[in-house]
This record gives sequence, C-alpha cells and structure tokens, in this order.
Amino acid sequence: MARLARSERRQYANPAYDVLYQQQSRELDQQRRQALVWQMQKIVFTDVVYMVPYYAQAAQAYRTDRFTGWLTTPLVSLEDHSSLVNVEPVK
Repeated sequence: MARLARSERRQYANPAYDVLYQQQSRELDQQRRQALVWQMQKIVFTDVVYMVPYYAQAAQAYRTDRFTGWLTTPLVSLEDHSSLVNVEPVK
C-alpha cells in the first residue's frame, strides 16, 4: 500500500513507511511533519529502495562582468529557466 510503490511502480512495501506516510499527510505542524518525513527517508535509505548508479556532474559558466542577477546556489542550474529571471546586463 506504500505510496512509494504506486508512484514509482516498484514492488516495495513497508507497513512502517505506510503508517508514517499517513501521519505526515495529516500533520499540520511543520517541524513534526519534517521529522516524520525524515523517518520515511531513513526507511527508504535503510531498505535500499533505490539504487543510484552515479550522480551526473555538470559544469556551468556565466559572465559576471557582463551580467548580474545570477542564481548560483547548488539547487538551481542554468537549465532551470526560472534561474534566468533576474539576469540583466551590467549597467
């Protein structure tokens, strides 16, 4: 019944995960919900639900001498068009 199983089309099942999923889906307190989700992540990690063979690396370049407003956090890449919303020529 795990949501993970249906959404990812895997044959994974874990009753403890299912209970936590139901609890977090009703939890309104952000900190308590985060703690529940972290428990869910720990279960998925411990049960080795996913096998990640590698993490792709990418190099990106941008010109700060000609443009400003770049978002340079690791969570935003140049492929994400929303990262370009604030870019404008240097004045």
